[in-house]
Amino acid sequence: MATTMNAIADAIQPSALEALLTQTLADEAGLNDVAEGFKPILAYVASLASNQCVAETFHMFEWEKTCKAYLAPILADEEKCAAVTKKFMDESEKRVPKREVELDIPEGEGEILCNVEFKLAYGGKILLNTTHFHVRRGRIYGLLGHNGCGKSTLMRAISSGALAGFPGAEELMKLRACFVDHDIDGSDANTPTIDFCLQEPVLAPLGREKIREKLLEMEFTEELINKPICNLSGGWKMKLALARAVLLNADLLLLDEPTNHLDVQKQQWLCDFLTGPQCEHVTTLVVSHDSKFLNKVLSDVIHYENMRLKRYTGNLDQFVEQCPMAKAYFSIHDTEMKFTFPVPGPLEGVKSRTKAILQAKNITFTYPTPEEKALGPSCKTRSGKPTLEDVSVQVSQASRIACIGPNGAGKSTLIKCLTGEVQPTTGTVWQHPNARIGYIAQHAFHHIEQHMDKTPNEYIRWRYAGGEDREAIAKDTMKISDAELELQKTVIDFVYTDPDTAKTTKTKRVIKRLTGERKTNKSTKENDYEVQFKAPHDSDDCKHFYGYKKLVKWGWDKACKKVDVKVAQAASGMFRPLTSSNVESHLKNVGLDAEFATHHRISALSGGQKVKVVLGAAMWMQPHLVILDEPTNYLDRESLGALADAIREFEGGVVIISHNNDFTTALCPETWVVEKDEDEISRPNCRGDPEWMKNALATKCDDQQAITEVTDAYGNVTEIKAKKTLTKKEIKKMTKEIKAKIKSGAELDEDEEAFAEEHELWK
Repeated sequence: MATTMNAIADAIQPSALEALLTQTLADEAGLNDVAEGFKPILAYVASLASNQCVAETFHMFEWEKTCKAYLAPILADEEKCAAVTKKFMDESEKRVPKREVELDIPEGEGEILCNVEFKLAYGGKILLNTTHFHVRRGRIYGLLGHNGCGKSTLMRAISSGALAGFPGAEELMKLRACFVDHDIDGSDANTPTIDFCLQEPVLAPLGREKIREKLLEMEFTEELINKPICNLSGGWKMKLALARAVLLNADLLLLDEPTNHLDVQKQQWLCDFLTGPQCEHVTTLVVSHDSKFLNKVLSDVIHYENMRLKRYTGNLDQFVEQCPMAKAYFSIHDTEMKFTFPVPGPLEGVKSRTKAILQAKNITFTYPTPEEKALGPSCKTRSGKPTLEDVSVQVSQASRIACIGPNGAGKSTLIKCLTGEVQPTTGTVWQHPNARIGYIAQHAFHHIEQHMDKTPNEYIRWRYAGGEDREAIAKDTMKISDAELELQKTVIDFVYTDPDTAKTTKTKRVIKRLTGERKTNKSTKENDYEVQFKAPHDSDDCKHFYGYKKLVKWGWDKACKKVDVKVAQAASGMFRPLTSSNVESHLKNVGLDAEFATHHRISALSGGQKVKVVLGAAMWMQPHLVILDEPTNYLDRESLGALADAIREFEGGVVIISHNNDFTTALCPETWVVEKDEDEISRPNCRGDPEWMKNALATKCDDQQAITEVTDAYGNVTEIKAKKTLTKKEIKKMTKEIKAKIKSGAELDEDEEAFAEEHELWK
């Protein structure tokens, strides 16, 4: 036996492989005599090949880098280089001894469903290297491994048939596998729930009535069955995907983060469903970061170890006993990973962190019916039942708020109203005009789904190019209605007084656009916006400033908001130029290394890495308030611990929607409870911790000391002087002087204006 092993080992030594490569060049490329000058290249390639044989790495994209690239100057023919490389790799693989593998026969009484040996790679990265996949019918297997190791990729490969060609794969491909993803395709957004199921060719023959009965059995109401998918909450969308899998009568159920968006009741329903009679003969493969859920349902754990799969019998607790290192997957404490959120910076007129910068007053929101939606934004009629009614909330930079409640109650709808994603049917939402708000939607990938071909670095630079957030100005509340377009045609009586002759001229003018310039009116303390008129009054010297309230009457409300967004974004740009290196460094602060931030397309990233891209993009403009809708989805526990620490240290406000009670309880002393009353309408109950609020009131924003210097886009650094603390005597004297100036109408300098604002001398 030893002689055989030595012979095989000799067969993959560099000298033996060099002889093999020389022979392959003759057989495949007709090159019988290699020039003396090229022989050192062959020796080097043989040495690299020997290392790959020892590592058992036989992926063509790897051998292209270690063999084909070096053969180019010898053969000068692309096709011949590829043919020689492929043949050389295959012949080298045959020389490698087959490892003695201990056959893993999974426990259980059900039939063995499949026994496959395969390799798996994605892009240029090897995920699994010659591993076994061996499962039994009726068992529930949990796929465990760190973010980015290839768990979701493996399940997609199984469901799409990409494992074909490996031993036993034909058997696997015959099974009816159903992949349940964590998001329903946006192209189905306006399709009613029952029609979505009927679109599946396998389900269509069942008929509408049978599908309806199954949906009712799975706790769908008649209203939900006929509701467009776009109006379903994230939890109901996940449950719909599961219902479709049940109807397909799958042999193999592939669940990728199935508890995402599910409230506590629906998580329990899922546990009962997977362990109950409906799944008695179904093999289930689960990827999840929810340790409580996994502990309830798993019969086996399949763990990623050194690019191979290893199976452990038992649930999560039993697995951790056998593999203690895996405990880190499910603990948010003692994490070595660190996220750092940027400092928000000063906000004009806000001296206390507890002063509200975002408010909703008595808002009601009703989703449009399909008929009303078809009429477009101009249709203001809402005949359906409200989702939210009479809601009043406010958020400050000191806020740490958990928005909780069951699926479908309206949590995400409330957040969308606050962020301007949708317009409330009645009531008002006010936002400080200079406040920057970062928002991560419930279906976080919606932010990046149109940019999958970009790298994360390119995406952020595209999004903030030109000094404004392109997502912020694309919201529904920024889209101009037909009624507003009509108002913008309003003819204005403009009176002009010549400063030299004192002659007064009255003309009729129509506003063409807002120029983007804005200033604070010293009398009203509100913002005035510069407008340009239509011809013949469109020259630069005809431009004029108008107050916000007047412009709203003339249909320019949304244009004013766009100016506010641009001014707010420009303020954040003062501190950090939008360069590739700065973006790369920023993404590293949210846990995305340079390799993935700058050198991988977004489409090649794992779910957890994509969430970090979205988080990084939201935090780029240094927001004063960040709103996170289900941030715990997709992130492993190490990333979750880093996120929790960053939220604690963040100097801005935070609102979190989450069903992860441990996460929200540890971070949020204030709670918004959103749940439906008996009439199926949500009227949120907002409560907080009085002691926490009392402590927060003592926290002041020292907005001049927060930042000691700013850097403009050209790298010029300007120091900001610390604000002097005045004595009582100095305050009294300055108050008297400034009041006299205000009374006489004299102009105040910047420091005097700030003092007057702080001490409310304008009243």
